[in-house]
Amino acid sequence: MTFGEFNKLACGDRVTLISAIDTLMQAGQTYIRGTEIAEIISELKKGGGNLFTEQMLERIAQIAKDLAQLRTCTLLAYVKRSRLDFRGPNAPRSGICPICGCELDYDMPLALADGNHIDWTCQDCGATGKEGFQRVFTTHYDVCDGDGKPFPISND
Repeated sequence: MTFGEFNKLACGDRVTLISAIDTLMQAGQTYIRGTEIAEIISELKKGGGNLFTEQMLERIAQIAKDLAQLRTCTLLAYVKRSRLDFRGPNAPRSGICPICGCELDYDMPLALADGNHIDWTCQDCGATGKEGFQRVFTTHYDVCDGDGKPFPISND
């Protein structure tokens, strides 16, 4: 499986992809590689697969087999680069105010950011802060509400 194929699933068929990754993690790469699709489907049914149609179970099993052919480090790199988001529901998001959830204004275009951080102001509540980057968004820090008071950030 190429990264493009993986990311297409991450963007368009997330439930199937997550189910296939879960299947691979639970059963193991060696088992999935050496097992026929029909047997994987049978095991999925035993584990609560009655939530999915037969066609969906077959797709999950096939994707799990495709993923099992990848080296673990390659699969992890795909997950990291893709549109999959495994962060908690309260984890900070790029471009979203951590106080009120509205859109942020930046002091410069993101493309011109220095690679470490970019200052922002919330369009709605007036909060200010900085977004930290390590080639991609990592977190918010130095966040103050519209009155200039520090605002604690949860990174779960």
